[in-house]
Amino acid sequence: MQAFRTRIRRTALGFIVLLLCLFSVLLYLGLSTILHRHIDEELVTLARQESQHVEFENGHIQLAPPGHRHNAPHEEDDSDEQEFEILEHEEEELKHAIRFSVVFDTNGQMLWSGEPDLAHPPLDQGILSQVLEGEAHFETIVNPGRPPIRRIFVPFEIEEQGPFIFQTEKSLRFVQETLWWLFLLLAGASTGLL
Repeated sequence: MQAFRTRIRRTALGFIVLLLCLFSVLLYLGLSTILHRHIDEELVTLARQESQHVEFENGHIQLAPPGHRHNAPHEEDDSDEQEFEILEHEEEELKHAIRFSVVFDTNGQMLWSGEPDLAHPPLDQGILSQVLEGEAHFETIVNPGRPPIRRIFVPFEIEEQGPFIFQTEKSLRFVQETLWWLFLLLAGASTGLL
């Protein structure tokens, strides 16, 4: 009788451990998917905003920084102040993101870079054809010792100049840190429950 109870306890404990592991894995994968989708949506929005600032003057591509809003809101309404602060924050984010932007021509050759000292190889033909068909292309760059980077390539047009390709990127450090803390939380909770 004692052996039967021990076997049932072990089976129940094994079942609970299996459920905890399954729950943890599903939660981790779900949050990872949500965070990556969020980053991708932010990148699409950022690339579209940045590409609106690209100008073609004197045969050269230029990326005009977003204009400063020097005038404070006229009304003291809280909603106006919040809207003004949001616009200021978006402008600062755009200025920071411009450093990581690159403009390519339809042959995949770099025309402009926010970091002119860095050499950018021509675009891969697969990426080039996908983007020229009007689709955004995403890729993740993993460098040892650094957080991964999510990169996007989107098509855009400059009036009377034709199509170009805009590239920008964002660090996945936030995603990495969030998933690491979730892992620690799930491991600690699972250990505490057992």
